Amino acid sequence: MDSLTHHLRIFRELADWSPATADYVRRHQIPMRDFVGFAGNIAVLPATISGGSFELATDGEASACFEVIGDDGETTVDLCAMSVADPARFGVAVGAATLLGECNVTNPGSWAFGRHLKVHRTPLTWLKAGGDGVAILDHMFAPVLLGQALGPIEAEDSAHALDLRNMLCRAPVNPKNIIFKTHPFRSAA
Repeated sequence: MDSLTHHLRIFRELADWSPATADYVRRHQIPMRDFVGFAGNIAVLPATISGGSFELATDGEASACFEVIGDDGETTVDLCAMSVADPARFGVAVGAATLLGECNVTNPGSWAFGRHLKVHRTPLTWLKAGGDGVAILDHMFAPVLLGQALGPIEAEDSAHALDLRNMLCRAPVNPKNIIFKTHPFRSAA
């Protein structure tokens, strides 16, 4: 049995819909209507997250765990877990995934009607966006995949754009193609 099959078997045995999962989904307003299509199954489970990877562990911290769908848009290639307490702390089970939403990189629909490929700062913001765009899981290989983008990529804000430019500033990604939307200042009412 390969490592992914082993991890998936354990995850699927444990991934019952629970009050903790329901609370997490409700609290973060994660759209569940099409969830299986972009992230398989989700469950809040105990996991140990360290160095970009994770292990399900009975003594681990509460983590939102879900499937990572590959570039074909349907095959589970890995699992992702992120800390419920700190969504910026996340990892993958077998190291096979570089991006969440990888199929969106070369999907012309990502750029239809003036849109851009959104790059989310964390898996949580990607989940909240209903799987729109991508979230980077492996910074080493992300430039190769994002270099295949059919148009500009959109960061969450100016600080995120700077982080992406620093991370992706090598071929095949052109740093000038990393943009962010500015929001007009609003006057106090």
